Amino acid sequence: MDSFKSLYRPRRLALDLALLRTAICAYRAATQSVVHDEAYSYNTFLNGTWSIPYVTYNAGNHILFSFLAKASIALLGLSEFSLRLPSVAAGFFLMWGGWRILERCDSAALRWAMYLAIGLHPLLLDFSVAARGYGLALALLVWAIEYAMRGRRHVAGVLLGLAISANFTIAFPFLALLGSTFLADDAPWLKRPLRLWPMIVWPLAVIGVLCGRALQAATRDQFYAGLPSIHDSLENLITTSVTKRGVIGLIGSPWWIHRLRAPGVPIMCALAIVLGAVLWHRGASERIKLIPALTLAISCIGLVTAHRLLQIAYPIDRTGLYIVLLAGLGWASVSSAIPNLWLRAANVALVAVLALQFASQFDTEVMYVWAYDWRVRDAAQRIKDETSTKPPQSVSVGATWIHQPALEFYRQRFNITALKPVERLAMAPLTGQDYYVLSSPDKENPAAQRLHVVFSDPYWGMELAVEPPSK
Repeated sequence: MDSFKSLYRPRRLALDLALLRTAICAYRAATQSVVHDEAYSYNTFLNGTWSIPYVTYNAGNHILFSFLAKASIALLGLSEFSLRLPSVAAGFFLMWGGWRILERCDSAALRWAMYLAIGLHPLLLDFSVAARGYGLALALLVWAIEYAMRGRRHVAGVLLGLAISANFTIAFPFLALLGSTFLADDAPWLKRPLRLWPMIVWPLAVIGVLCGRALQAATRDQFYAGLPSIHDSLENLITTSVTKRGVIGLIGSPWWIHRLRAPGVPIMCALAIVLGAVLWHRGASERIKLIPALTLAISCIGLVTAHRLLQIAYPIDRTGLYIVLLAGLGWASVSSAIPNLWLRAANVALVAVLALQFASQFDTEVMYVWAYDWRVRDAAQRIKDETSTKPPQSVSVGATWIHQPALEFYRQRFNITALKPVERLAMAPLTGQDYYVLSSPDKENPAAQRLHVVFSDPYWGMELAVEPPSK
């Protein structure tokens, strides 16, 4: 009975925190402006027949997410919330699945510090809101790891197939999870490959059903998102984890973190290897705890190999979110093996500082990756209010490509009948329009200087302008 209470109470608190986080994400989903990639996905894949996401491959078409978002819109009508609902729901399961993995961590203090750090991580929060497949894919990956650690490989295989269908970046941790499960297995070496078949056959079957048609249309140049070097990728992942544009946060300028990166990352990796070896030699039950860390290590090896052999780019922010998540879960597992009490306390303090840094940058208005679009909804609302009495399609907006998808989404979302469809152009037209939505580069054009600004974003530079009043 005591053991049940000791397990139940922390789980109840973790569940309550996951629900609180989900409620905050739901509020953000309903109130934040739709941004470029979300709107592009809706305009291109969701605003049409059900067959479009099934037969079309594009880096913006996260197929499983597209189907779930389309179903949500069909049931609830078009809104920011209905478009984002699958990500909001996935955010809850991401946290709950993460807790189930962290329960294996020996240190309760480290377990809670890491749980809070994962829950408050800026990009993980953003992608528990954004109408993209990354958050959904991470939630499914976490539960695939959890079921693999339990030995329920059929379920893990189905979840892996769904995770890859939500976002193809999960292909790397999928292969890595196969390797880590193989290594952590306590069966004889010759029997281990046969025991892996559910985690191979089921993912391939699910991917074939959901993504087969789209993948037939895919070309090599469509796998383009990323960075050219490990250095750039690592710096990007660190920057997007510990800083947020315009917000300094608890630790101030991150320059000292970047100075520590070169020696710090190898030292942390070496320490993880040593601690992993300690857990490995404790027996099969402890070896299972290494699966998240091994999955991260093998994923990194796979990324380097794919870059060298296939010229696949290294991850950038959202495409590397699984690295951030696996790093947190893996470090919690291996570092709990630190024998010295003072070193364990220092480790908990370090994770707690990161969690506080994430908390100090929290906001409910801006998504880090698409901060330039956070006031587009306000601009569209103003256009709607000012054109409500004008004839259908009698008003035009000139906008650069970076703002076009969100403006076109809001033309439909707000039913702005007076507004013509917003064209996607490389440069914003600066003459002959009723309204102009300008980004910072547009404003440098001398032709933009004559326009009359009626609405502006003082932080990120977007402006809504009109022709100057006639004298």
